[in-house]
Amino acid sequence: MKVTPIKDYREPRYPTIAEIDSVDLSRVPTRWQNLKAVAASLGAAAMTLKAISIEAAETTSLATTVERGGEYPPSTSTSSINLVKVTDVCPLPPEKIAGDGRGAFGCVAINPPVMLPEGEALDIIEAEFKKRGIELVDGLELKGVKAPPRGKEAEKYRQTVADFVKKGGKYDSCATSKGAPLPLVKRNWRADFGTKDGKIVVEYVSQRDEGVWNKSRLSGGGWCSVSSYDIRGAAARVVEGASARTEGEPVTVGVFYDPVASLPMARKKDGSIDWETERKKPHLSWEECRAKGKAIAVEQLKAQIESFFRYLAKKNASHAASH
Repeated sequence: MKVTPIKDYREPRYPTIAEIDSVDLSRVPTRWQNLKAVAASLGAAAMTLKAISIEAAETTSLATTVERGGEYPPSTSTSSINLVKVTDVCPLPPEKIAGDGRGAFGCVAINPPVMLPEGEALDIIEAEFKKRGIELVDGLELKGVKAPPRGKEAEKYRQTVADFVKKGGKYDSCATSKGAPLPLVKRNWRADFGTKDGKIVVEYVSQRDEGVWNKSRLSGGGWCSVSSYDIRGAAARVVEGASARTEGEPVTVGVFYDPVASLPMARKKDGSIDWETERKKPHLSWEECRAKGKAIAVEQLKAQIESFFRYLAKKNASHAASH
């Protein structure tokens, strides 16, 4: 027999799934059909090759590379577990409709604001949710939220005013936060309300809550005859802290706050108070001013709640179906 070198041949490769399934690969030559061991070995080899090919195909289809901060190829699946937002927090509505949530009491308070009693505010929230077919229950707890530390843990973050100012900090003895609130740390947090199924959580930030979320880490400061409050700022910290929750059952969080309403005052184009116009207004007693201010606060709180339900509807939340 003369040996002749092969001049051209195909590069060896694994057979495709289609090739493995074809009759050519599965057929056993006639002279081997009576050799059961050979037939069995060929069958096992074919099954093994098919398994390898399937695994390779699946790996190729699922392979992604992280490049320049993104994923390639980009994922188009909306059911991926990584795309599920565990905690969906409704943004605070604009101050124009919700109130700025800021005010001061003391010698500089020309137009003293009206703060809603916390109990009344919570009753309003419950009633507004009930109108939309949603029953709220008290005190729903969330795990993994970020909130100001308490007790001994809070002491770890204490700092003197002298050290704070030395490092360039700006200190305001009349502000609740004094320019340096405690940091937010991961811990369990109990909100004011929630639904029985735990899908909606509601928190109302009151004057008392402002002292918790904006609590200063500074010690050794001075005394001030004016008390100022930034309740909307505290509510923004609640939004930030709740948004940090990344584990557990999906939940939608609504954060409302005391609008700290005041009677509107006439303003000039530059934003300053138009005292001439103010003097022409009919004089109101303290009780009348307070009643009108409270009415404004109630409407602004209801506007916050309305904004939350619009947010739910936009997100196609099942709870907004009755709205």
